Amino acid sequence: MSRKIVITSIFALLLVAAAGRFDTRFAPTAVAKDSIKKDATRASKAANTATLKTLPFSDRQSFKEAKRGFIAPLLNDGVVKNAEGRGIWDLRIWDFNGFPSSPS
Repeated sequence: MSRKIVITSIFALLLVAAAGRFDTRFAPTAVAKDSIKKDATRASKAANTATLKTLPFSDRQSFKEAKRGFIAPLLNDGVVKNAEGRGIWDLRIWDFNGFPSSPS
């Protein structure tokens, strides 16, 4: 075993040991004391209720797509063009929707 590997291993062990001894009482807090969780105001509740009534929650397609990682359709059909209008990148080559699914 090389000396470099031994020294690196010892250093890693020391870091792990030191991490277990870190006293969190002196760590900076991530949340200020004046930003403690509060109930929503009447105006916020009313605005949220009004928005909730306008959204199509019965349409589950967006939820299914988001769960599979879909965010939004690509602009310009996935083709990136330079200033002259020539296509320089075409993401359509990665569109596997037209191919049969793999065997399960």
